[in-house]
Amino acid sequence: MTVDAVAGLRANHQDLALVLEGVTDDEWLADSACAGWRVKDVLAHITSNFKEIVDPTPPSDDRSSSDLTAEQAMDALVALRRDWSVNQLLDEYEQHRDGAFAVMEALQDEPLASTPRDLADLGTYPMHMLANALCFDHYCHLRHDLLAPAGVLTTELPQADEVRIRPGVHWMWAGLPQMCSSVLTMLDRPVGVSLTGPGGGTWVLQPAGDDGLISVQEGGGDTAAKVTSSAHDFIAWGTQRSDWRASCSIDGDADYAAGVLDAIDIVCDPGDVVIFSNMLYHRGLPNATDEIRWSCDWRYQDAGQSTMRSERGHIARSRRAPETAVSSSAQWASLSFQ
Repeated sequence: MTVDAVAGLRANHQDLALVLEGVTDDEWLADSACAGWRVKDVLAHITSNFKEIVDPTPPSDDRSSSDLTAEQAMDALVALRRDWSVNQLLDEYEQHRDGAFAVMEALQDEPLASTPRDLADLGTYPMHMLANALCFDHYCHLRHDLLAPAGVLTTELPQADEVRIRPGVHWMWAGLPQMCSSVLTMLDRPVGVSLTGPGGGTWVLQPAGDDGLISVQEGGGDTAAKVTSSAHDFIAWGTQRSDWRASCSIDGDADYAAGVLDAIDIVCDPGDVVIFSNMLYHRGLPNATDEIRWSCDWRYQDAGQSTMRSERGHIARSRRAPETAVSSSAQWASLSFQ
């Protein structure tokens, strides 16, 4: 079980509480490093999670709400609290904090511990792993979204230890196969990842099996490349909050490993741009909502090559004839396909 994750959640909560005590009125309204969320919104996200654990909102008959991704559901909970005062958010957090801890502790015991729980598009996990998810959520938002250098808050905390980091790292490795296998089709040889410092260890990413999912094996083994990073930095680049190139070193087939690292995003958020080659198998699933959904196919390629269609498209960049390139959205909107 992951009893250590409950201890990690409590420790990260203590750090968060310490930081929140010193937030100024201006800082509450400042942008965090979590795209689209202010510092205040990050707290709204954390406290809404605790509230839903202790006092879940009754299921809605609205079909569209049941089809939300995990990120969309979280955004919706934050939106409901956007006009709340800081004191209202802090009161809600304090009201549900101990209850949420108690629920997480209860989920470490059977039969609940091994009972599978669907987390929307994030995948299916044994319920004891929910404590890992919350520990990751607290650590990631606090250390990477709120605090400097990426965030705006400057409270100094002691360096994070094993208790605070390791449960979140385990959550990321557990989630990687279910969240990223569809974009890791280039993984045809094992890649090793060695994380240093607190929360560290060695893992090997294995190519997908018959179920289409890659696997993550703890420990060493023969690999085409080995990636080394601190566990703290992994939580940032593994969620694409930072570029892995700033904190990783690679031994072995560097080009191959770079392609794998570029594709890892736990989680890929709605609104993110995913760029891949035409050799990657991909598809658009049927629209299961009652709303119109646009599926746009944008292609970027060598202008000298055939598009395999009657349309030629537009010039996006040209050293030889820069005046032919589209330079603004307004100009593009005024054009028709050639």
